[in-house]
Amino acid sequence: MLQFRRLLFCAVLLLPASVSLTEGAMDESEIRFLTEGVDGIGPSGIPGPLCVFGQNAATVLAGREGNTPAPFLAAAKFGKGRVIAFGHDGYLNDEVFLANDGTRRLATNIFQWLSGENKTPRIAVFRNPGFADFIVTLCPEVHKLDNLADFDPEEFQILVIHGAQVPLDQIERISKFVSDGGSLYTGALGWGWLQVTGKTDLKTEHPGNLLLAPMGIVWADGYLATTAEKDGMRLFAADPDGPPKLLNVTEALAAIGGHENGTKKLEPPQIALAVATIERGIRSIPAEQAAVFDSLKPFLDREVIPAPNHRIRREMASDVLAIGMQTQKYLLEQKTTGIPPDGIPALPAGNDFPGAVPEDAKIVSKRIEIDTRTADWHSTGLYAAPGKTVTITLPAGLAPPQGASISVRIGCHSDRLWGLAEWHRFPEITIEIPCRNAVTKVANPFGGLVYVVVPRNFNRGKISIQIDGGVEAPLYVYGQTSLEDWKNVLRNAPAPWGELASDRVILSLPSQHLRGLDDPDKVMEFWNKILDSDVDLCGGPLERNRPERIVCDRQISAGYMHAGYPVMTHLDVEKEFVNLRNNPEKGWGFYHEFGHNHQSRDWTFEGTSEVTVNLFTLYNIHQLGIDRAAAHPEQRPERRERKRNDYFEAGSPFERWKSDPFLALVMYTDIIDEFGWEPFQAVFREYRDLRNAQRPRNDAEKRDQWMVRLSRGLDKNLGPYFDRWGVPVSRDAKDSIKELPVWMPY
Repeated sequence: MLQFRRLLFCAVLLLPASVSLTEGAMDESEIRFLTEGVDGIGPSGIPGPLCVFGQNAATVLAGREGNTPAPFLAAAKFGKGRVIAFGHDGYLNDEVFLANDGTRRLATNIFQWLSGENKTPRIAVFRNPGFADFIVTLCPEVHKLDNLADFDPEEFQILVIHGAQVPLDQIERISKFVSDGGSLYTGALGWGWLQVTGKTDLKTEHPGNLLLAPMGIVWADGYLATTAEKDGMRLFAADPDGPPKLLNVTEALAAIGGHENGTKKLEPPQIALAVATIERGIRSIPAEQAAVFDSLKPFLDREVIPAPNHRIRREMASDVLAIGMQTQKYLLEQKTTGIPPDGIPALPAGNDFPGAVPEDAKIVSKRIEIDTRTADWHSTGLYAAPGKTVTITLPAGLAPPQGASISVRIGCHSDRLWGLAEWHRFPEITIEIPCRNAVTKVANPFGGLVYVVVPRNFNRGKISIQIDGGVEAPLYVYGQTSLEDWKNVLRNAPAPWGELASDRVILSLPSQHLRGLDDPDKVMEFWNKILDSDVDLCGGPLERNRPERIVCDRQISAGYMHAGYPVMTHLDVEKEFVNLRNNPEKGWGFYHEFGHNHQSRDWTFEGTSEVTVNLFTLYNIHQLGIDRAAAHPEQRPERRERKRNDYFEAGSPFERWKSDPFLALVMYTDIIDEFGWEPFQAVFREYRDLRNAQRPRNDAEKRDQWMVRLSRGLDKNLGPYFDRWGVPVSRDAKDSIKELPVWMPY
């Protein structure tokens, strides 16, 4: 069947066609050509947005970033050549294009457009033999490349390359190939690249952006959702009228300018879209192309202070543009162009949050000892006042000329809020700068706690770092700080934020909740118990590679709390940080998010991300001696029984099971109630020690392995139990445990 679909696709593409479209600026006829016969295309993973700007680039298909459209597929003209770029690298995969009719037709249109007048183009595919084999079914002249040094621009008309795999030394050569009349097909993922590489700047470090920025397309940070559904499949829909012109930064700037001077009135939804596009451009377009924003320079002087009682929404154009320009100029440019920190002002929004320091606060110099065997953020007990320069001096010979380096970070509120519909603070308020020289200066217009950041596997032993320019912040380190020093000196430090730290976890919260704290050791003993409980369940060592972190913030990027490094939560729970030991039954959310940080993909299959995490929550509650019914209403026996019975009466539909985390959790807790926690601990340790070749490769294998391994851990046949719950497992998996006695409690 697959081969038939390939041949059918090939026949469609190789129909005689002559594509004679305009050179120079992209126009609507070319968008119509690319989307002709396409009602929508299927997603690949979680795509990210593109940023499109200039007259020679245009959005072809859009997704949604939050509630706002954003470019997902873009096309551009560059010199005599043409470019196609996707917001996900999955579109360099043949199976994606064979998924539905719309996606197949889109590929036909794309390669015809890239071919121009050439009916049989020669195509070079870089380091993607599977996609090359697929393209052979579309166009017979395909060559696989492992080294771009073998790429002859005179020999080929189209180059296919992953946007994040563009060799830096080949950017100029590829750019000239396109400018001279060649075509480029590419895809990549902004957020995924940041996550995988650990880098922080798409503008200056992403190789695809370095190549495509002069062409009017760059990959931006963020996530995209599909825009339509057909026959049960989510799609990026093709708009019959074409995507909104306001998805182009240049068009959006012109529209906002016309609206501001009264020559062209925009409706509120148009204002919101134009502003979102411009804001995306401000944070995504490199400095070399940033002249497009010259008309926005007056917004640098506009005072904007987002707050819970003054929320900045997309349609508040002037405020949003001011926020974007000030963030770019005074925060982001330090990372990209090395703007001298002496020119960074103290923004009024920073004095509001995270907060100013008292005018009489003493500026100090402090020498910090760092153990580089521990990666990521190291607390210093210092706070940088908004706009004030902090100087970091490394030991002689430590700053490498290239490769990984220690960084300095100002600010713990690391969530970026750009994609949200409204802002209660500036959407980005922290900065992290690599220390590429012996002396590094940095300032943050918002201020914040100062950290030394150690890259992973740095391993230079213990080092001493000099920090000048900060003010003292409350910092209690469990097992190191004396209670006398804490009560008499440290908790009264003038900075507005402080921390409680151990080798298990570090809590960042407003200093006002620390200054009256008499027993920080008891607070940290409680949190240490929670984190030790997590590793006790999953079978990890108590000694961690780094402490976990949790930060409370005025506004976070998603949810009431979310997992990560750090775990993020809201200010309304800041008192619970230090009081939870007295009311541990109120800690479900905290236990849940730290549980996410200990989950394993090997035993978390589709539909159980919010289920297996609560095994950690429940184990924390068990270890604390709390009645779990008091910790969450869904754990009351009568609710669990009602969910179970209603589900069984409905025929155990697996889709319902996957969509209701507390229903699915009943399947796990019924086992725990019968057999206790020890079998889970043993099975989790078994997973931890698996060789890579033994790990499940897909969702079906995850379900099979979980059923088999847990059955053997219990010495019970759980095949019928999984059937009763409607969780699909294979016949082979069931047969492998058929010698065990069946356990069926219902």
